[in-house]
Amino acid sequence: MIIKQEILEKAKVCVLKLVENNSKIVIAESCTAGLMSFLLSCIPGASKVLDCSFVVYSNETKARLLNIDKGLIDKHGAVSPEVSILMSVGALKNSKANISISITGFAGPDGEQVGLVYIGYASNIDSDYKKCYFSDNMSRNEIQMLSVNAAMDFLLYKIR
Repeated sequence: MIIKQEILEKAKVCVLKLVENNSKIVIAESCTAGLMSFLLSCIPGASKVLDCSFVVYSNETKARLLNIDKGLIDKHGAVSPEVSILMSVGALKNSKANISISITGFAGPDGEQVGLVYIGYASNIDSDYKKCYFSDNMSRNEIQMLSVNAAMDFLLYKIR
C-alpha cells in the first residue's frame, strides 16, 4: 500500500485541530483495520490526542469490545448507520476520549455492496454518521484509503 502525502497532510490537520480543541479521540475501525489510527500516529504530537483505537472486524468483537447489543447488529447489519454510531458511542464509553470516529463498510472484493461505508461520530454532546459509496471497481486498498480520507474529512467537519 502506498500512502500519499495528501492523506498524511490531512492527518496532520486533524491532529493539530484536535490539539487546538484540547480533544482526545478514540477510533473504532472495521473495514480499515486500524489504518486511520496508524495514519494519525504518524504525526508528531499524536500522543496528545489519540487515546486508543479498537479494530473490531467481526460482529462478535464489535459486540464484546464496544458493548453493542448483538441483536442490533443482526437487525441493522454491521454496515449500517445505526451500527456506525453504536461503534462510536461504545468506543467513547470504553476510553478516556471525548470524541470518537468509527468506520464500517464493505471493502471487497467480494459481496453485493462493495464500496458502501458508514462513518460514525460521537462526542459527549452529539452523535452523527456519514454514508459513503466508493466505486466497486476500486481495489480493497483504495476503498480503505478513501474511507479513512472521508473519516478525516468528517472529523474535521464535526470539530471545526
